[in-house]
Amino acid sequence: FTWDESVKEFLNSIEAVGTQSAAHLLRGPGDIHQRQQGREFHFDWSNYNIPLPSDFSRAKLKPWTVVKTGVIKDLLFNFVTMASNQLSLVNCPSVKVIPTVLQRDAMAIKPGGQVDVASKTIVGLDIDVDIDYVKKNQNMDPTELREHFITEAGALILTTLDQGTALFIGNDFLTNSVTLLTIKSASKVVQTCLQCLKSIQNNKSGILSAEQAMQFTPVPCDDCNTWEPCLQCKSKGHVSGKPALRACTECAKQGVTCIKLLTLVSSSDSEANNRKAMTLLNSSKEDGTLDRELSCLTGGPDAVHVGKKLFCSVTNWGLFVGNTRINLNLLRVLREDENPNVREPLHKLISMKALRHKDRMEFGYVLEVCNPDVFK
Repeated sequence: FTWDESVKEFLNSIEAVGTQSAAHLLRGPGDIHQRQQGREFHFDWSNYNIPLPSDFSRAKLKPWTVVKTGVIKDLLFNFVTMASNQLSLVNCPSVKVIPTVLQRDAMAIKPGGQVDVASKTIVGLDIDVDIDYVKKNQNMDPTELREHFITEAGALILTTLDQGTALFIGNDFLTNSVTLLTIKSASKVVQTCLQCLKSIQNNKSGILSAEQAMQFTPVPCDDCNTWEPCLQCKSKGHVSGKPALRACTECAKQGVTCIKLLTLVSSSDSEANNRKAMTLLNSSKEDGTLDRELSCLTGGPDAVHVGKKLFCSVTNWGLFVGNTRINLNLLRVLREDENPNVREPLHKLISMKALRHKDRMEFGYVLEVCNPDVFK
């Protein structure tokens, strides 16, 4: 007996949209302990609500769990396609460049491994732990394996400069905080043009590697200055000396318009290692050691996390606004002052939600507390 593939996919979709409990409720217990007892499948209506396949029979059709870090090729292709009509920094017959901002945010997770039945591997590490790995490392030191456990699960979000298009484009699974190499690798991959994305073949994980992206990168010209191309490059149709603003080699050969993205800003939260990576990025740009493909890239903090830090400052300590030091405790006391001339204006300017001591990401409350009318 073999279940039809469409029936398996139907139940997998129910489990993905709902939960595993929803799939079990529809199916019922089924032929209990059939696999454990090593006997043939026996169908009995009394054990089923709806005759549907078991978890084991559907396992091979479930998608693999991917814990690879990088930009997902298909998502990047969709983003470039949608953003091709957005605001462009360069628009000429040879190349069209759309400026973007690459944002990274992550959350800490409990390190650990989990078996993925579909791929027959243990996921949760930055290395592939499969049967071949186990055979080669039968006496591996646990402390060495512990260094490979993923401690942060992050997302890469790409947004056009005019905020017309925004999309999740990749994963960022790290065993430690983000480094300068991570920022540079993701920024280079994002700048792969639309025609090159079409020609690149998908690998097993769907992640677009930096090596695949860099094979179509335009070769820098030593005779070009920072912005203006040399006479030879100008005759080929290039409008800038910067590689990120030039058509890629493949599009130049085919004589088609090269539609590509330009990473202007890379932002993340202000954790110590992330802040160090941003500082190294900006310093390498100033002293001219940054890769020429990333000469337009600038590192900066995420605006939401800046607002969060401001709110923590005004909550826990004191924040200078002009020449005045403010604190939520002081403003709350003044808002409830018995003098109506003090109390009533503050009731109109500041809501009670803005004065509550909560660690929240809503930086609008910071703008409300720092309103110039509050200090008049």
